[in-house]
Amino acid sequence: MGKLAKIDPDTAPGMLSVERARAWLAKAVAVDEVKSLRDKAEAIAAYQRKQKSGREAALDAEKIVVFADARIGELSRELPKTGPKGGRPKHGHDGHVKRETLASLGLSQREAARCEALAAIPEAKRSRMIDAEAAKGRRVTTRSLLGAVAVEKKSAFAAKLRAEPVPTPDGRFRVIVIDPPWQYETRAADTSHRGRNRYPDMSIEEICALPVGELAEDDCILWLWTTNAFMHEAYHCLNAWGFTPKTILTWDKVILGLGDWLRNVTEHCIVATRGKPIVTLTNQTTMIREQRGQHSRKPDAFYALVDALCPGSKLEMFARSPRDGWERWGAEA
Repeated sequence: MGKLAKIDPDTAPGMLSVERARAWLAKAVAVDEVKSLRDKAEAIAAYQRKQKSGREAALDAEKIVVFADARIGELSRELPKTGPKGGRPKHGHDGHVKRETLASLGLSQREAARCEALAAIPEAKRSRMIDAEAAKGRRVTTRSLLGAVAVEKKSAFAAKLRAEPVPTPDGRFRVIVIDPPWQYETRAADTSHRGRNRYPDMSIEEICALPVGELAEDDCILWLWTTNAFMHEAYHCLNAWGFTPKTILTWDKVILGLGDWLRNVTEHCIVATRGKPIVTLTNQTTMIREQRGQHSRKPDAFYALVDALCPGSKLEMFARSPRDGWERWGAEA
């Protein structure tokens, strides 16, 4: 097989011919030769990106890198991941037969998997994706294309979940919001204490025993409301329910409240997960600011955030009022 002319990006930074490279790659059967072409194209792309007028040449080189990765993915499927035996035979100059493996070709299993995932994308779709990335002025890379595929799959699944009935057929939920009736023992005997609960409260043990895990889908996102006084206990509850904490949302209530140490103006919601729930993150942040209203009622901005971020069937435990598209559970429900 004839090889492409050697191109040195330091002395001959002219662009590679995309069509010529694609034709050559279609016939290539040796991974090391494809890798050689890929490395040259990547060097040229890096060189041209530094030039003020080199964007077009850089883009052509980036495309060749992607096409080469796809070809490596096609070829690497036939190779064993590790081990001295097996593999495709390759005749050496001394007449001995050597066996190619990923390791012998300098490919890690992760690199091979990425290339194979790229090769699994139909060629026509891959070309459209390359053009779309280029049209947005972005660098065209294997990682960016695989990222776009992942976003596409995630969006499609999210759309499917949004159309899902409430609850799911097995009676479980993909999104759960819970605002437990924490038991405030501070000055509990003082009948004049303004911070006394206006509803029946529960001990930490009772909250931990709630059937949250039974109501949750295998892939579920949980929003646990808590106050500054119960941040520590809230994590014990998450552990009891089988959820892993991920981040904290803070609600700035604008108006000062009560407090034994400092005047409260914030409340917190711990975001936790079980399995791998879908979230459609755009520009949502860890802070919402909305003036507090009726006692214990959560802000409308919170529900708007959850609806936008979390597709799928939703349950609110200890809900204060009905909400379209949500099921309710608890004393006031």
